[in-house]
Amino acid sequence: MANIKTLFNVTVPQYLLITIFSSLAISMTLNQEIGIEVIMVIISLSFAMFGLNSSNQFFESELDAINKPLRPIPAKTITKKGLMSVFTIFFIISILIAFFVNKIFLFLIIAYILFSFAYSIPQINLKKIYFGSNIFGSVFHSVIPYLSIWSLKQGPLELHFFYFYTALIFFIATTKDYEDFAGDRKKNICTAPVILGIEKSKLFIIVGLFISITAMAILLFYNILDFYFIIPITSSYLVLFYISKKLFTKYIEVNITQSKLVTHSVILIVLIQLLFGITNRLVK
Repeated sequence: MANIKTLFNVTVPQYLLITIFSSLAISMTLNQEIGIEVIMVIISLSFAMFGLNSSNQFFESELDAINKPLRPIPAKTITKKGLMSVFTIFFIISILIAFFVNKIFLFLIIAYILFSFAYSIPQINLKKIYFGSNIFGSVFHSVIPYLSIWSLKQGPLELHFFYFYTALIFFIATTKDYEDFAGDRKKNICTAPVILGIEKSKLFIIVGLFISITAMAILLFYNILDFYFIIPITSSYLVLFYISKKLFTKYIEVNITQSKLVTHSVILIVLIQLLFGITNRLVK
């Protein structure tokens, strides 16, 4: 079985940032108390996310040998059989927790797991479809978490926030594809950098985020959002400026889990979600 360092490298725990804090932001957005049910949802989603990342490394070990040779399978610090045991345990724990929450959430976790396999299994490999990395990044880290939190009370979906949070993840997910560019291009995986090229894909992120934030600004202008949302909207433009600056900073980084660019971008996007969630909680 794997040691702690190997588990860290196969689970990519940096994604806990988005799983935990995005779920908290969604809870505040939907005006739900952060109690035991929300905590159970977050824990279940966290184990599902660990399963997603470790199963992805299991099925894409050939790609990792090109993009990230220091990862556990290419570096031979864990066997494929051992890694299979790891993601199986994670998925089982996630399902068991979901079973005690509600039926809708259990269905969503099962869907999450099925999509995890369909995303990575070579015979299906949904990642190969156009912008598949962006689409399923937003499914795993926005659509399913949002619906999971909603399932607890099943009140109004607040669709403008749902679309906004999903759009943020959809566009920022492109940053993850830069570190995998060489292998993705070789294997004809249609990520944004492969389709558009590195430089144009950066504009894709910036313009996409700008349009998403501006859409919320328009809702504010027409009084669909409370005036106080000017604070998170203004802050979002500042965050976008910072992300734009980071995108056009040239540097080389060899990493095992994910690059600093991805980690920083994820933190900033979660910050935007938290600012909107906190503002919504304060004005309601």
